[in-house]
Amino acid sequence: MDQKEIRQIKANLQSKPTEELQAIYATNDTNEYRPEAFVAIREILRERGSHADTLVPRQQTPAPVADPVRSVVITDIRMSFGSMVVFMVKWAIAAIPAAIILFLIGALLWGLLGAILVNIL
Repeated sequence: MDQKEIRQIKANLQSKPTEELQAIYATNDTNEYRPEAFVAIREILRERGSHADTLVPRQQTPAPVADPVRSVVITDIRMSFGSMVVFMVKWAIAAIPAAIILFLIGALLWGLLGAILVNIL
């Protein structure tokens, strides 16, 4: 860490009350403050006679990062033969209602199209 930067941050934080500095140090908000700020706060608190060593900074959970869309490529699936057979049977059974629904939608569309064509002719 840059000692010059820590001294500058320390000079800026000297005017803050001890309680506020203790709260900043305890919350350990790394999204708002840089690591150098916590070093400076610890030094200020020691100079003021506060027991900065007894304050344990709370572990900050990393902030969610707005990443661009990531693509995933699956290269292999490890599955036993029996599990694969059960999976495929379930897949085939689940396809039956989907096929019925698609058949009904197709029949409805063909019926509407046929009715329109009959009325035109």
